Amino acid sequence: MGFTGKVVAVTGGGLGIGRATALAFGAAGARVAVVDAGREQAEETAQLIEQAGGQAVALVADVSSEGDVRKFMAAVAGRWSGLDVLVNNAGVMAPPLGRTADGFELQFGINHLGHFLLTSRLFP
Repeated sequence: MGFTGKVVAVTGGGLGIGRATALAFGAAGARVAVVDAGREQAEETAQLIEQAGGQAVALVADVSSEGDVRKFMAAVAGRWSGLDVLVNNAGVMAPPLGRTADGFELQFGINHLGHFLLTSRLFP
């Protein structure tokens, strides 16, 4: 299946499986939004996609923060008419007890609440 011209966002796209996913979509012709809480990782992945001849933009967003999710949605709306594909990859597994900026338990906040907010707002 070709993704030429499609707009694809990959959360957690700065490292690991997310990076591999973003690179694969870039190689398939997609315009890739590399979404990551770490600016350097997101920018590095976007550069790798562009060096391989693809199109990419690094967008910094921490899906554990409702404010960051909303900023990301505004950035998408300002850049494209919408997304064709959203890969909700960012997640954590068994972190030490912590809280999101909004006060939720960290793992639940990132793996469930943040991605639910992101998905439900981008694809009503």
